[in-house]
Amino acid sequence: MKNEDKLINDFITKYPELFGDCKNNFDCLALMQHHQLPTRLLDLTSNPLVALYFAVERSDGSTNKNTSSIVKSSATLRIYS
Repeated sequence: MKNEDKLINDFITKYPELFGDCKNNFDCLALMQHHQLPTRLLDLTSNPLVALYFAVERSDGSTNKNTSSIVKSSATLRIYS
């Protein structure tokens, strides 16, 4: 990801109080992703509808209707267009 280190450092500098309970880098990245910072972490869920929603959600809260998404549910692979 371009400028990933700058994004992370800027976030930590701007919101240092959020990281008091973080025990490792993974905790920090998960917290940053929760607050909408793009990270390399993969979101996992057991609910295919939740997965589909977040696969097509835009940062402004709307959804992208022109996006194809692949959601793996149990042993089946479902493709939604």
